[in-house]
Amino acid sequence: MKRWFLGFWMVLLAVLMVPVSAADSLRWSGFNERGNFEMNNRDAAVPASELGVEQEIIAKGLTAPRVTPDRIDEVIVDEDYHVFEGSQLTVCMLTLENGFTVTGESACASPENFNAELGRSIARGNARDKIWALEGYVLKQALFDGGPKINTLVGTNKPRAANMSFGDALRELKAGGRVARKGWKGKGSFLELQEPDENSKMTAPYIYINTTGLQTDNDAAPKSLVPWLASQTDMLAEDWEDWVDVRRC
Repeated sequence: MKRWFLGFWMVLLAVLMVPVSAADSLRWSGFNERGNFEMNNRDAAVPASELGVEQEIIAKGLTAPRVTPDRIDEVIVDEDYHVFEGSQLTVCMLTLENGFTVTGESACASPENFNAELGRSIARGNARDKIWALEGYVLKQALFDGGPKINTLVGTNKPRAANMSFGDALRELKAGGRVARKGWKGKGSFLELQEPDENSKMTAPYIYINTTGLQTDNDAAPKSLVPWLASQTDMLAEDWEDWVDVRRC
């Protein structure tokens, strides 16, 4: 009995001592959102890639407002990485379009398994995952408020319009949407069509530009609502897109 018991534990110990590759070791270790070290196989936690999930959602005809991978990538405007000296801890900081930041970490138990490129990739993925909850809240608030053009914020049965011609942009305006050019400096400005009402001094529809939410470091930059005229460049541009002020949500 004692020999059998001793043999069992020797076999078990041999199995546990089987080495793993550097990549597997790094993929299995990380820090959770509370800063505690934990085992985390991201591939096992996510049964299918985001692209695969997107394809399945489309195939099932689920067209209600939702946050999409494209939206997550769209709000990221900058990224920075840091490896603490004397450690294998990689931290990624992603800066979002409104200036908010999220961080992600990766680490490996064995220094021999440290790989800078893989560490950055995992840290970025962990940081990016946090954006889903933030954008989910933004969408939920938009649905609660009943804000206009929710489909420009997330994926719906109508794809988010981008790379439009000026003619397409005019059609969006006439449909009640807001548009802007990718080529415009600074974010936060958009065009909208004003239909005259009982409070209007204008008697015919007109297009105006709204720069009240302009994101700029220039304190002298105008932030106002004024009638807008298209330039030759604007009329020939092919970078018009739907626009939504996510800060309203």
